[in-house]
Parts: sequence; C-alpha cells; structure tokens
Amino acid sequence: MSAQTPKSPCADASHRYRIDKFTVPAAAHDAFIARIRFIDSFLHGQPGCLQHGLYEWRLDDGDYGVVTLVQWESEEAMAAAKARAAEEYRRQDFNPGAFLAQWGIKADMGSYMRLG
Repeated sequence: MSAQTPKSPCADASHRYRIDKFTVPAAAHDAFIARIRFIDSFLHGQPGCLQHGLYEWRLDDGDYGVVTLVQWESEEAMAAAKARAAEEYRRQDFNPGAFLAQWGIKADMGSYMRLG
C-alpha cells in the first residue's frame, strides 16, 4: 500500500516571493515602520497573496535591519498586486524612491522563485 504525500503549498514552483531588505537609520524607524505596516496591510487583501511578514532587528550601530517577505501564488498575481500598489501610491501622491532617499534608507529589493 502506497500513500502519496500531498504536495505542500509552500513547495509550488509557480509561487513567487518578494523579499525586500532595508537598512533604516534610527531617526527614520518610526516613519518607515508606519509606511511598511500600511503596505503590509494593503498586500494582505490582494488576490494571490499567500503569506506576508515583517521582520526587524537592531544593528550594532543603533540603526535597524528590516526584511519584508511576501509569497505570491503566481507571477501574474504578484504583477497585478504591484500595479494596484502603484495606483494606490499615485492616489496618495507617495513616491517610494523619494521616501527612501529622504530618510537615508538603503534598500535591496527583489523577486525570487523557489529552486527546484
């Protein structure tokens, strides 16, 4: 008798992951966290968003490291959410690049897929 183990939803090769890492000066922490919580809340309701999370740690120099992770059902779901986020930013007259520059926040952002 052979039972097949169901495939884990976390192992689906079609899923896409958005992983963004930030170095946030201590003076920018509160403004950055408020903005990133808004974005996290916005993503929570998007179709195809399987999971999302915010993680932070204190750096030796007093600044903060922050990582955001979003798992998307597919490349299409991620692209559609990105377009909706861009529209929301336009509606709010918010420029993410200018915000990061204004506060001296360094960003390493990227989209990834699971290695097979």
